[in-house]
Amino acid sequence: MFDKVSECGKAAKAQVDFMSKSTDMVYQCAFAEDADKITEMVRNKVKAFIRKLKRKKKAEHENC
Repeated sequence: MFDKVSECGKAAKAQVDFMSKSTDMVYQCAFAEDADKITEMVRNKVKAFIRKLKRKKKAEHENC
């Protein structure tokens, strides 16, 4: 489960490295802003997923 999150981070880093080598400074600034937004979105999704897992685990524990 967390391996997929790690893979996503590695893929994002590879894309950023590629963009850094292939683009000019103005485009990099615009890309960086969008990348920050995407990073924040992914972070929020992961936090929500972890909360969901904790609720599920707590519910299963209470039912035992």
